[in-house]
Amino acid sequence: MRVNEDLPPPPMKEQFKVLNKPGLKKMIEGHKLLGNSFNEAIDFYMEQVGAFPGVAELLAEMKREHEEGIEQYNAKNSGEVVDGKPAEDGGGWYDNNKDPGLVWGQIKQKMSAGPLADAVATIDKESGLIVKGLANPKVKGDKVRGLVIGYVQSGKTANYTAVVAKALDEGFRMVIVLAGMHNNLRQQTQERLDRDLFNTRASWYPLTDATGDIGTSLAGTQVLGKSNFYVTAVVKKNPSRLTNLVSFLKMARQQGALAKTPILIIDDESDQATPNTEAKKEKYSGINNLVRQVWELVETGSYVAYTATPFANIFMDPDDGGELYPANFIYPLSRPETYIGARKVFGVSGEFSEDGSDDGMGIVRYVPKEEVEIIVPKSPQAQEKTGEYYDPEMVPSLAAAVQWFVIASAVRRFRGHGDFHSSMLVHTAAWKDSHFALQAVLQEYVHELRETVAAGDCTRLEALYSTENTQIEPEGQANPAWDQIRPLVADVLADLEVLADNGASSYRVEYPDGRPRTVVVVGGNTLARGLTLEGLVTSYFVRGASAYDTLLQMGRWFGYRPDYADLLRIWTSAELAVDYAFLAGVEEELRDKVRQMAQAGSPPNEVGVAVRTHPGRLEITSRNKMTMTEKVTLALGGHRHQTTRFEEHDGDTLRSNQEKANELVQEALAGGITPIVDKLTGSVMLSEVPASLVAAFLSGYAVNPDHTPLQPERTVPWIEKHADRGWNVVLRASSNAESKSGGTYSYAHGADVPLTQRPPLLESGCAASANIKALMAGNDVLIDLQILERRASTAGGSKEQKTVEEQLKFRQLNGNVPLLVLYAIDKNSQADHYGKASKNRRNMDADEHIIGLGLVLPDAGHGDVEYVAVTPTLDDEDLDVVVDFVVEDDNEKDYVPAPPPEGGESL
Repeated sequence: MRVNEDLPPPPMKEQFKVLNKPGLKKMIEGHKLLGNSFNEAIDFYMEQVGAFPGVAELLAEMKREHEEGIEQYNAKNSGEVVDGKPAEDGGGWYDNNKDPGLVWGQIKQKMSAGPLADAVATIDKESGLIVKGLANPKVKGDKVRGLVIGYVQSGKTANYTAVVAKALDEGFRMVIVLAGMHNNLRQQTQERLDRDLFNTRASWYPLTDATGDIGTSLAGTQVLGKSNFYVTAVVKKNPSRLTNLVSFLKMARQQGALAKTPILIIDDESDQATPNTEAKKEKYSGINNLVRQVWELVETGSYVAYTATPFANIFMDPDDGGELYPANFIYPLSRPETYIGARKVFGVSGEFSEDGSDDGMGIVRYVPKEEVEIIVPKSPQAQEKTGEYYDPEMVPSLAAAVQWFVIASAVRRFRGHGDFHSSMLVHTAAWKDSHFALQAVLQEYVHELRETVAAGDCTRLEALYSTENTQIEPEGQANPAWDQIRPLVADVLADLEVLADNGASSYRVEYPDGRPRTVVVVGGNTLARGLTLEGLVTSYFVRGASAYDTLLQMGRWFGYRPDYADLLRIWTSAELAVDYAFLAGVEEELRDKVRQMAQAGSPPNEVGVAVRTHPGRLEITSRNKMTMTEKVTLALGGHRHQTTRFEEHDGDTLRSNQEKANELVQEALAGGITPIVDKLTGSVMLSEVPASLVAAFLSGYAVNPDHTPLQPERTVPWIEKHADRGWNVVLRASSNAESKSGGTYSYAHGADVPLTQRPPLLESGCAASANIKALMAGNDVLIDLQILERRASTAGGSKEQKTVEEQLKFRQLNGNVPLLVLYAIDKNSQADHYGKASKNRRNMDADEHIIGLGLVLPDAGHGDVEYVAVTPTLDDEDLDVVVDFVVEDDNEKDYVPAPPPEGGESL
């Protein structure tokens, strides 16, 4: 058992007089955030306070219950279901291996014969695991709240369609889908469910359709409780619509039908509007209150939230029994192999990267800062105040994006995709007037392109195609020659439409079957979440965002691009591209934490889920959704840390950092340490370097402000407390054994190493510092151990450790020695160092060679990266109700249900 210094001292004897089992469990659960397991924390307390009367027995009982829970969990779920809800029969109430029921059987057959054929097995498996975590519809009063985490544009609808189908087959009799806040998203969801689910052979009784949201009619209440009917409702999260739904359910309860009707609520885009934004004021926001009322009226059933950005969901109050916090389970959907998400597009930032070459697909094109300032409007209030109103003009980057869209659409037609829709997104701001102004500019530009091409001048298009054609490897076939697609360009331009889609537009973009469209869509909030732009091939996105969830949701280009992923292009600012790379890591880290929680057998309402904070300006979600959170920190020890941003034109700082590194090496050598030169890489290793020398170096080394964990006020005290012993210091040579220039850097006599290549990202002047994205590469976490293995001519186990986690664990088991790696980065590092991804890099142009550092700290201590989380407590609070601001988008008509059918037996 590891005695971790992070565990607080045991309570004093007098504290145990009032400490009950729930309180002790809460205290122990809190240590999970510090990297200690439940059993480790119990063992620690057992050793310290086991002599107090009754305490040892209480701790032993808690440990036994925890271990039994894990055994039951593993037996029931084989480690796959994220479910904290115990199953009375030891195997869960739902068996996914049995023959499909009436509804799911038909849907599975349809999926197997359509474009989802390759995904059916995964959809079947994952939906079954989710249904297994739902309330048992045959157990009166059973209620469950859960959360399913998907990816933006990843096919969450297909998953919950399968979940609904299986739930209905098992006894649920009403399904309510809460489908966003806007008409177009509700209608799109309704149409998909009508097509894929509600048209199967079963007795459906709808309360909504594609043209009408739920109205004031209460006729359908008589259908509830009848065993041969499924009641359906796809409802917008709008105050009047939710009020109608509440009235319907209240009437059903008065009639006694609700008690006989197991209900499944699917909250699509659940992080939008549903979370309480007034908790800090001890009130409920309007939409939150109405959804709570709907859930409170359900007597038997399940509420399942679906979202790709679950931050607001996991930051709800876990101790409020009426809240929609996912108390019982959280399930992260797997990422489909063909899905194009944030990491695939943008790569991942250095905080999460295992290899510095992860730059994504190479489809991002940067919009220069000066063009962003032209194309992005100021707020209406600012325009009114200054009298300078938005008057956009066609900037070169937007012109190139339109040109590429025309070219890519022509290539798709050449490939035989002429029967499919093709779309381009233009998203620069939320304000509606700016959309119409930009629409006019784009329409004028398209008209100009038509005339130019009609006159036989395709110079600009041909030049762009010649450049882009060499950038990305095509999908399965060589791209056609320009002469082969030139005739199709005019056809594309003839079909091309430019539309504005927002709450004020008289027309909403639609994609009718049998009539393929080629369309440029300008919009803001209505296109920022949920809505799918069919055949999206080109995106021009420069709208600023201040929160993780907002930024991820606005990435409408995420999703599936069968047979044309190579044609996908995104024009955005360098700042936004860097933010997306950071969020790609946050996404993966969050899902890993949820899986770890499940494997430990802990339900979400007992353990908070921590989310890493951004080192700069981004919030995780809007602040009024984070009122229940508190800052926590995870261990500085047991992790690697690295510098990835440098002021390349601050010669004084670069020279000062060189001097500090040279002093460290020279003093170590003067102290009698013999350098070890690695015969494979040319790197130089110094062992048993005093911690005082390392601390002095870090005290004087200037770290970019973005690297919060590496600031000397954090690292130096930590080292003095937890790593005051001999260090390994490695002067890392280029992984290619020498730099492109053939140059070397000399730390001291006998300590010369080839310069390392680390070209920065191409940021078009949008950032003040050079961002190399990742410094440590390959197995650098184990570089010292590998040097020793090569010196001894042994085949060590360090080579077998592939991931960073595996490497860190290997270090812990093999001496846990603290490691400092210094990199002398070539001031002229070349963009083609990373080969294929060089289109995202530029040449370094630093005043001096740059000293970068990597720290690999032993598994001890704390004080690292800031996270926020909710921590469950034992007390509930009553809140008042207020009406929150809702973007009104409700010009749909009321749907009038058909007369209630006769017959049907009650459950």
